[in-house]
Amino acid sequence: MKLEVRFFELSKNSKKATEIYNTWLFIKKDISNQLDNVSVYFPHFSLHDSSHSETILSQIERILGDRINDLCFSDIYLLLLVSYSHDLGMVLQYSEVEEYFRSEEYVNDLTRFSQDENNPLYRTSKRLLEVDIVKNGMKKEYIDSLKIYEDVLKIVEFHFRYNHAYRSSEKLEKYLCGKLQINRVIGIRIIRLIAKICELHQMDYNHILELPHSTNGISDDYCHPRFIAFMLCLGDLLDLDTDRFNEYYLETTTPLPNESELHKAKHESILHFLVNTSGVEIIAECEIKDVYRILQGWVEWIDDLLKFGALNWSRLVQNDFGNCPALIKREISFKNNKSWMQYNNLKFSVSQDRAVELLVGANIYRSKFVFLREIIQNAVDASLIQLWKKYQQLGEVTSIFKNNYYERLIEEFDISLKIKDVCGQVLIELRDKGTGISLEDILSISKVGNKSRNHEILNEIPEWLKPAGAFGLGLQSIFMVADEFEIITKTENEKAKKIRFESTTTGKGYIDIEDYNKPFERGSCIFVKISNEKVYYDDLYCSRFAYETESKTKLIQQHIYSIYNNKSEGRPIGISREMKLKEYVNVDWQIILEDGKKVVDERLYTTIFDENLLKIVKGKLVIEGNTLRYTYFDQDTLTICSLNFIDFYDDNKTIMFDAYDNNFNASLFYKHEFVKDEIIKERIGLSHSSQYKNFDFSVNILSGNAEKLLTIDRKGVKKESEQLVIEIVERSVMNTSKKLINDLITSKESFGSLIFKIFELAIYYDYRVEEFYSVFYDNMVQYSLGNYLSVEADINSNKYNTIIRFDELYKNEIIFVCKEIPANGDGIENKIIDLGSENRVFWLEHKSIQTPNYARQKMCVSHKILKGFLGQLKGKVYFCIKVKPFGIGNIRNDFEKDDYFVLYDFIFALINDYRVMLGNHKFPEIGVATGYSRYSKETLQYELILPEKQRMIVKDYLLGKCDEFDENAMIQEVITSHEYEKTTSYITRMNDLSIEVVNEKYILFIKELLELIKNKEKMSPYVDEFLKEINLNPRTLYQSSSKLEDVLYSNDYII
Repeated sequence: MKLEVRFFELSKNSKKATEIYNTWLFIKKDISNQLDNVSVYFPHFSLHDSSHSETILSQIERILGDRINDLCFSDIYLLLLVSYSHDLGMVLQYSEVEEYFRSEEYVNDLTRFSQDENNPLYRTSKRLLEVDIVKNGMKKEYIDSLKIYEDVLKIVEFHFRYNHAYRSSEKLEKYLCGKLQINRVIGIRIIRLIAKICELHQMDYNHILELPHSTNGISDDYCHPRFIAFMLCLGDLLDLDTDRFNEYYLETTTPLPNESELHKAKHESILHFLVNTSGVEIIAECEIKDVYRILQGWVEWIDDLLKFGALNWSRLVQNDFGNCPALIKREISFKNNKSWMQYNNLKFSVSQDRAVELLVGANIYRSKFVFLREIIQNAVDASLIQLWKKYQQLGEVTSIFKNNYYERLIEEFDISLKIKDVCGQVLIELRDKGTGISLEDILSISKVGNKSRNHEILNEIPEWLKPAGAFGLGLQSIFMVADEFEIITKTENEKAKKIRFESTTTGKGYIDIEDYNKPFERGSCIFVKISNEKVYYDDLYCSRFAYETESKTKLIQQHIYSIYNNKSEGRPIGISREMKLKEYVNVDWQIILEDGKKVVDERLYTTIFDENLLKIVKGKLVIEGNTLRYTYFDQDTLTICSLNFIDFYDDNKTIMFDAYDNNFNASLFYKHEFVKDEIIKERIGLSHSSQYKNFDFSVNILSGNAEKLLTIDRKGVKKESEQLVIEIVERSVMNTSKKLINDLITSKESFGSLIFKIFELAIYYDYRVEEFYSVFYDNMVQYSLGNYLSVEADINSNKYNTIIRFDELYKNEIIFVCKEIPANGDGIENKIIDLGSENRVFWLEHKSIQTPNYARQKMCVSHKILKGFLGQLKGKVYFCIKVKPFGIGNIRNDFEKDDYFVLYDFIFALINDYRVMLGNHKFPEIGVATGYSRYSKETLQYELILPEKQRMIVKDYLLGKCDEFDENAMIQEVITSHEYEKTTSYITRMNDLSIEVVNEKYILFIKELLELIKNKEKMSPYVDEFLKEINLNPRTLYQSSSKLEDVLYSNDYII
C-alpha cells in the first residue's frame, strides 16, 4: 500500500485530519515547485527534485510492506513531509549566492582551496582569485567567459552542498511557521520536530537517539520521531538505481566534474537492486576503480545504518513492529574480478598507538632519497628471513656458519637494483629473492607504523641475527618522490600478485591488488617512478642553473649514484676501515641511461652477518704496526665491541707522551647501521673520559627492539632509551676489556708500550690487576716515563723534564704543585705542609716554563687524586694534590681534602649560587652520586642546603658587608626549611639510610662549614685569593686561568 493512500484513508476519521490532509496537498505542491529549481545551482548533481522524494517514499514503502497499516496518522504525515522537505536547503535564491560571493568566507575558502594542490577545487580557486584580484583585465588563465561560469558553478555546488541539511531545517521551519493556516493546523512544536529530523539526515546516525522515542502527534495519536528520522536516512541512501541523472538536462549545462562523473557511473554500475521487507540486495560491476570504491563506500553506509537500526530497533519503533531489515546480498566487483574483492577497499591507515609518534616525527627524513635505503633494507630483511627459513627446514640451523652461508646468500638471495631513464623519468627497479609479500603482510603494511611481519619466525631467530627493519614506515618514504609505486611479489605458498600503492596526500591511500599471470619466482620486485616535480635543486645538491638547464633525469641519476653508499655513510674513517666486506650484502647497481648504456657498480649494503662471528665470540686480536685492535662478540649484551689502541710515542724505551690525540672517538651501531653517537660522547665522554682516553671503541648492538631504541629514521637514539643504550655500551666495553685482559694473561703475548694502556684498564675495572702486573712486569719495567716537570729543575735553562722508571712510579705516590696562593697574612700557617721534605714533587704547570709542543701533550698515564691540600715551597703557598700514578680506578671526587680545600669548595658553591658543592671523604653518608650508568664510577657531590636568605648572609660576611652572623640561629633556620626536608628525604632514599643518620651527619657538616667561614684568624689570609680564583673579588672582576680549576672542577678528576 502507498503511504499517501493510507494517509488519505486515515484523514477521513475526523474533521481535523481532513484539514491536515488538505494542508499536506498544498505543501507537497508548493515544495515540489521549489525543488524543481535545485538544478539551477546544482546542475552536476543527481536529481534532487520531487522525483527524489517520491523514490525515497517508494523505498520506505517497500521496506515497510503491510506494516504501513500499523502506522498512525501522525507518523505517516511526518514521513511524507520530511521526504519532500529534507533537501530544501539546496533550493537557492540569488540573494543567498550573492551574499556568499561578497563575503569574507568566500575569499577564505578560495585561498584555502588554492593552497592545497590535492583539493579538487585547487585550479578553480586559483583562477577565481585572479578574477577578483586583477582589476585591469583578465589574465590568460581563462580562455573564455564560459570557463568563469563553470568555475562559479563548482564553487556554488561545493559550498552550498555542505551542511545543506541544516539550511533545510531553517528554511522549512521558516516556511511552515510563515503560513498561518499550516502553523495553526500543525503547531509550532511539530514544525520544529520536523525541521530537526530534516537536519539529522546529514549527521551521524547516533544523533537520532537524541530525539524522543514518542511524542504527542498532530491528531489523537502518538508519533515516533526516531523512527521517522531512521526511515528518512534509509530511504535517502536507497535512491541508488540507474536513473538518478537526467541525460537531457546534462546536455544543457557545463561538462560534469570528475567527481560527478564517478557518481553517475556509480548508479549506472548497478546490475541487481532489490528492496523489500526482508532487506536489501545489491549486485554491481564497476569498470573504474574509483567508481568501485565510491559504490563500496555507499553500500557501507547502508550496511552501517541497517546495523545501527537492528541494534536499536526497540528504541526506534513502536511496539510489535517486526524486525529491522538487513543488507542481505552485497556483491560489488571490479571488472568482474572477484578474486581480490575483499582487498579492493584496502588503504593506508595509521595505527592509533603510533599516531602520536608519527606526528612528533613529522619531518622524519631529511633526504627524499632515503627511500632507497629503506627499500633495500626491506629486501635484505626479506632475504635474511628466507635464508633462516631454508636452513631451519634443512635442519642446519646450528651449523649455519659452517656451510659457506655467505656464498649461498649471494648466489641464492642476490639483490639487484636498476636505475633507468624511461621517457624522461627515473625508474627504480629493485628485485630480491626473499620471502615475498603475503596477504597477511599487505594488511600489516596498510597500517602505517604497525609492527613488523613474520612474528613467529622472528621469535625463533636468535636475537643478534634478527633483521634491522622495524618501523613499517619505509614504504611511506617513497611518497616523497612519487605519488604511487608498484610491487610484483610472490611467496612460497601464494600466487604472484601485483600491488599498486597510492599516496594518502595526492590520492586516498588505496592499495590495489590483482593477479600477476606472467612467470615470476619467489621474492619481490618494486617499481618506483620518480616524479620530476617532487625533486628540487636543493634535494639534488646542485646549482639552480644546473637544475633549470640540465636533464632532471640525469641529475637525479647522478645524485643517487654519487651519494648512496651505505658502507661509508656517516662512519668515522677508522671505523670504516674496520668493517669487512663480508659484513654486507652485495647490491648489484645498474644505471641505465636514455641511450641504453649501462653503468654497473657493485654497492654494499649492511647485514648482520660476519663470517668471523664465531671467532670473535672467543675474542679476536689484531696487531698492525703501532695499532692494536680487539674485537669481541659479547653474549651478555649481545653486542660486537671493538677496542682500538694506538701506541705511545716511544723513544728508546722512554715514553715521553701519548702520541694518540684522542677526541673520544666512539661509534655506535645498531645491527651494523651507524647511529648518531652524540649521546655516547656527551654522556659517557664528558663524565668518564679518563676511562676511555687511551683508545677508540665501537659497539654494535645486535639485540633489542629498534622501534623502542631508535628514532624513526634509525639515525639516533630515543631520549627515553638513552639510559639503556649507555648501560649496554658501558657493559659491552667493560666485558670486552675484561676478555682482552684474560686473553693477554693467558697468552702472555708482549707488544711493547701498549701494555700500559691495557694495564690501566685492568686497574680501572679492578680486574686481575696483580696477575696482569706479575705476567707483564718484565715487559713494563723496561720502560721509563717522562714529561714530569720537576720543582728542582733549572727553570731558566729549561732542564725540567724528569724521567721515572715504571717500577718507581707505580709503587709510589707523587705530588703535583698546582697554583700559587699569595697569602695576605704575615706568615705561613704552621699546619701547611712543607713540600721541601717530600720526594717526587712536580709542577702541574709553571708560568716560567716555556714547554715545547710535545710536552704539552697529555701525560702518558692517569693519576688518581688522593688528597688536596695547601703546601708551602720555598716560602710560597700553593694548591697541591697528592696522586697515585696509574690510578684510573676511581674518578669520584671523594678524595681527602684539608680545611683550605673544603673552604674553597664551599665558597665556590656559595658565590655561584650552586645547590651542590664538591664533597670529600669525611661525609660519605650524605654524598649524592651523579652519573648516567650504574657501571660508571660516578662523581660524588653534596647537596648544599643553605636557603637563599642564609646564603646571602654568608656571602655578605665573606665579602665584608657584615661583621657577624648567628651560627646557631642559622643552623636552626636551615634544618626547619622546606628545602632541607626535600634534600634529606632524597638522600635518605638514594643512600638507603635512616633519616636520623642523615640529619645527624648533615647538621655536623653544616656546622663545620660555618666554623671554617668564621675562623678568620686561620682562614682570612686566603679568602681574598679564593675569591679571586672564583672570579668574584669584592673590588674587581678577575678572570682566573688556573689549570687547577680545569682539573678539579670539570667532570674529570684524573690528570
